[in-house]
Amino acid sequence: MNFDSFENNSGESGGLLLPLTILVADDEEDNRIILRTMLEEEGYRVILAKNGQEALRKASLGVDMILMDIDMPILDGLRTCAALQARSSTREIPVLFLSAFDRLMIKNAAQQAGAFDYLEKPIDPAQLFTKVRAVQRLIEERRGYERRCYYASTVQQESARERLEAQAQLAQWNALSYGTLAAN
Repeated sequence: MNFDSFENNSGESGGLLLPLTILVADDEEDNRIILRTMLEEEGYRVILAKNGQEALRKASLGVDMILMDIDMPILDGLRTCAALQARSSTREIPVLFLSAFDRLMIKNAAQQAGAFDYLEKPIDPAQLFTKVRAVQRLIEERRGYERRCYYASTVQQESARERLEAQAQLAQWNALSYGTLAAN
């Protein structure tokens, strides 16, 4: 994944349909509160976790994305991300790491753990929302693709059912026709 690809996005939401539910995992209560306030003011729903273990439990609550500190007690962000990637139910949830560590170190570790991207602390609100909106656009594109696939599958199933019904009617007509001809 190219972690620099979303740095110059305009941040426009483009009229997206549903607000995201974002899990914020950070052991620092002040950071959780600040992020929750910023995100809720922009219309996002927020779930909080104070460590990686709690984040793993809460990730299955209908979370669309995760903002997670790397350095947390009990279970750090890197191991939490790897555990999320290992579960089929949470594998698709994009993770954005939060860290005050050296940029190159974060970038490499985040990529290895399977994260979508990262943000350096202190968090710049403009950069945060640029990256959150980039994830939101990707999620909406994926949902649109899934809807189109479902629709195509439904149409194919209906078409197959109609073919089977037509074949059954044709078989009935043929049986009646042959039966009528045989009777004459």
